[in-house]
Amino acid sequence: MGDFIKDLNIIDFLGMLLPGSLYVMASRELLPVDKLLKYFGDEPGAAAQVTFLLVGGYVIGILFHEVGDWLEKLLWHFRFLNPRTYAAKKTGLHSLLVKGKGMTEANAWKEIIAGDRIYYSIDGKTDVRRRNLFEGFRTMARNLLLVLILIAIYPGVLAEAGRIQRGFYIAACVVLFLRYYHYSYLKFKYSYEDYLNAIPANPGT
Repeated sequence: MGDFIKDLNIIDFLGMLLPGSLYVMASRELLPVDKLLKYFGDEPGAAAQVTFLLVGGYVIGILFHEVGDWLEKLLWHFRFLNPRTYAAKKTGLHSLLVKGKGMTEANAWKEIIAGDRIYYSIDGKTDVRRRNLFEGFRTMARNLLLVLILIAIYPGVLAEAGRIQRGFYIAACVVLFLRYYHYSYLKFKYSYEDYLNAIPANPGT
């Protein structure tokens, strides 16, 4: 188990394990948790329960992550909702593609929205740790938001909640969405800055 945990990265921990484990704990009555825990005996110890929570949470977290990626592609299909658009304007990448490389406005936006080749790592210039950190924060906020939405629908935690509790729950969802969008913007902003800073040293890229 220790070796398994060592192999996990920040995206695994924040983006998959944390949201998935939260859903397992919140939906204990919905999921066959008790039946599965009997595999460890009639009275499973703390170690067995923690192991189940980590493994089960990670597996379910992967499912949330896949659903999140799919929904994200749909959302970012629209240019005005895509954080790449605002990051490209802020860093001047869009201007470079239009004025420096002679692209049309439409082709420049198409390159920015679909052109993941721009985000490649550049030796000596790319802070990979910073990129991975914001990617972890981004996926955590997105997947936690999906977890809260699903928990609100089923098992329906808001059904018996008071007005104040509902307000806090909705506010948490709004904050997570705003953080998710902001972290996504920062991820692309730093990627574009690395790319632009590397152009003089890498002509023709």
